[in-house]
Amino acid sequence: MSKKKILIATGHLWNNPSIRVGDHHYAELFAKDNWEVFWISHPISPLHLFKKGNFLRIKNWLNGVQKKDEVFHYTPLTCLPYYKKLFNKKWIGKNNLKFTIPSIKNVLNKYNFLNVDILWITDLSMYYLTKIIHYKKMVLRLVDDLPMYNTSPKSIKGLQNDLIRRADYVFVTSKNLMKYQNPDKENFFYIPNGVDLNHFKKQSKMPPEYQKIKSPRILFVGGIYQWVSKDLLKYAASKLADYNFILIGPSGINLSDIESFKNVFYLGPKSYNEIPAYMQYADVGIVPFRENKLTKSVSPIKMFEYLASGLPVVSTRILEAESLDPPVYFAKDPEEFIKYLREALMKGKNVPEFFEFAKSNSWRMRYKKILKVLDISKQNN
Repeated sequence: MSKKKILIATGHLWNNPSIRVGDHHYAELFAKDNWEVFWISHPISPLHLFKKGNFLRIKNWLNGVQKKDEVFHYTPLTCLPYYKKLFNKKWIGKNNLKFTIPSIKNVLNKYNFLNVDILWITDLSMYYLTKIIHYKKMVLRLVDDLPMYNTSPKSIKGLQNDLIRRADYVFVTSKNLMKYQNPDKENFFYIPNGVDLNHFKKQSKMPPEYQKIKSPRILFVGGIYQWVSKDLLKYAASKLADYNFILIGPSGINLSDIESFKNVFYLGPKSYNEIPAYMQYADVGIVPFRENKLTKSVSPIKMFEYLASGLPVVSTRILEAESLDPPVYFAKDPEEFIKYLREALMKGKNVPEFFEFAKSNSWRMRYKKILKVLDISKQNN
């Protein structure tokens, strides 16, 4: 009996050590269940050659198809990138993979992935794959409200709608994203983000930076982009001068004004394998997101990971997170954020309900639901 095949088309690199999102966990779980998995990351273009921070993407393209952790992964290069400016038409979003070097069709044919059991698309700009791949079932996974991003092309909503029409199943990570469901086609399924409980429970040594950063350590881990409230961070740092605020993750905004505080430490990105140590030796985990149309659809992975690490969590009011009724402090304003930080510190770490919530929201639990929705069973070859 031959193995089943799944092709996952997503915005992230398989081998980026500091980024681990839902697609990574699902790919890993499919591979463990003896599926053949092919991972295609967002295509690079000649424009990437002139921007910093793209070395790994370019290296991946030069190396061609690679195999790591039982997953084939590949980064294509397109001559027609889909961007907000200039190259922003829906036709480009649908066809940018048609103009890849080498041909994406030839690459997939060489590895026998033009016929798959599941075509799984998270990156909307991978639409072209629906034209060249023969699949039994197509999954569209919506993890963000991309039409609300100011960095998205104006045509992104139309592209998303076309993919929704083509998909057999649409998995959404927040209840707010259910708004895109066609009332005549009940193929939307709410499957929020989760956590690898074992990864965050394992015991680690104290990170070397923490030797110079005393408790209480207030930790934020994640991408520091437009959805993070710098004003809230600065307010908290100014009001709680005896608390040390630690920021970990890639940054797309200027942090110089925050780093000017003596009790704020930006440590940059860390690998997924390093993160448990930074969480275990922190005192409180925070989710300082802005409250706007964009964050209404956010399912914060770090909330689950903080709790799996035994950390009390203080967050701004995130609609999706609150709907799960987690053991988390949700602050309605900066003053309440400060109040809850003090309360969280007094409550302490490793409270049983933290671990119970994390256990009931594991990636494996989410994966089991996906298998049930897709009406497929595990392979035991």
